[in-house]
Amino acid sequence: GKEVIKILDPRKVMAQSTNELDYLREIIMDFLPNKRIQALKLIKEGTACVRLQRCWKRKMEREVGPPISLRKLMRSGYIRGEGDVRNRRVYRTIGWTQGMVAEIFSTYIHVMHHSSQMCQNPPSLSAVVYRFFINRWGCISLAE
Repeated sequence: GKEVIKILDPRKVMAQSTNELDYLREIIMDFLPNKRIQALKLIKEGTACVRLQRCWKRKMEREVGPPISLRKLMRSGYIRGEGDVRNRRVYRTIGWTQGMVAEIFSTYIHVMHHSSQMCQNPPSLSAVVYRFFINRWGCISLAE
């Protein structure tokens, strides 16, 4: 038969090994709490928290743009290239934005109702939003 080769994630292996060593340490020490080991655990947890915070901060500083499901619907030069989204800025009033969101949700509810009457699966919200703006502006570059 065929042999299946499993690829292990080194981070998971390291985490599992650390857990097993901690359990062995507790068994060997007859379950007596050791202040040094507790201090080391606190240091490890603190270090992990700091690393997670730094990673999250770097991720939040990057401009990620629209989600992948919506990006698949867009033209190829939307994120990078001529006329990309990073160089375009459109500022609207709060009232305009709230009205647009209300209209999008009412359109989405209408589409869901229509597709349930036709016994079809409803499209995703991102697809409805994209089609909504294409119908509204009539041009793909404006809709994006």
